[in-house]
Amino acid sequence: MKNAIIGVFVSICVLLTTVTIFSIQTNAGIKEQIDVALDTAIYSTQRVFHDGRLKPKSDEEYLEEFNKNLKVLIGDGKRDDVVYQVDVYGIDREKGLLDLQVRAKYKNMIGQWREVKQRKTMIIEVIDQ
Repeated sequence: MKNAIIGVFVSICVLLTTVTIFSIQTNAGIKEQIDVALDTAIYSTQRVFHDGRLKPKSDEEYLEEFNKNLKVLIGDGKRDDVVYQVDVYGIDREKGLLDLQVRAKYKNMIGQWREVKQRKTMIIEVIDQ
């Protein structure tokens, strides 16, 4: 009987440890994904307008180009358990300013919703030649 109780206790500890490690890895993976996607999308958007390949007529067009680049990088949100949202803090097409935050809400292994945020600001003059 004593061994059965110890076995159940060890099994519960192993299960909790596995869930905790998986949750930490999921959080870190999603955070890394949106960090890289946000950096690349902002840089690509700025590069297109800096090179003169496109001339933005409005701030909305500037934002549309960013959203298009971001959707390509995050796979258009194909994962059912992750919802992406872009918050715009500042945009100025004439100065080449983009100040954005991407939030990713996801369900963890237990079914709880978690949120990861990443914010970046870039000015077009920062792009290396």
